[in-house]
Amino acid sequence: MEDVIVKDKNDRVRRIQHVEPIKGTVRFADRGALTPEELADQYLAKVAPIYQIESESLANLSSKARGAPTRSETQLHRSYVKDIAGNYVVDYSQSYRDVPVWRAGFSVHIANEPMRVTSSTSNLHHEIELGNDPEEAARQLENLTPDVVSELLGLGNDRKVSVINGINLV
Repeated sequence: MEDVIVKDKNDRVRRIQHVEPIKGTVRFADRGALTPEELADQYLAKVAPIYQIESESLANLSSKARGAPTRSETQLHRSYVKDIAGNYVVDYSQSYRDVPVWRAGFSVHIANEPMRVTSSTSNLHHEIELGNDPEEAARQLENLTPDVVSELLGLGNDRKVSVINGINLV
């Protein structure tokens, strides 16, 4: 039986379900040789062309997005590993210009005994265009006060924002 590949309306691969993994491929690992993260990283590099992921996007998998704008293009960052009853999900988040992209990422599902990739899923954004300069947006955030937020939200004098607890660009 062959792998099941699901594509979106733009003919981009969004999911691969490995029905019968083939021994000797990147889908298998000797338990002592690779961690789930290492297997997922290898697998992601192997399937990146299928998912139309640029190889440059994989350069900093173990780093986190800074959350402050830079001129770097799209990057993937390993965000977490979940152990679910002995099986693993390794998730990667997407950033653009070092700012996280809202709800965009890639997941690798790994079964144990023997350790192998069983599926992968992508909800990456491929053609990101910003309507503003992220560095200018970061400068504007420095001037964001509770009064400015209250005005932007259209709140009256009786209901104002009193404190800003944190700011994150996405």
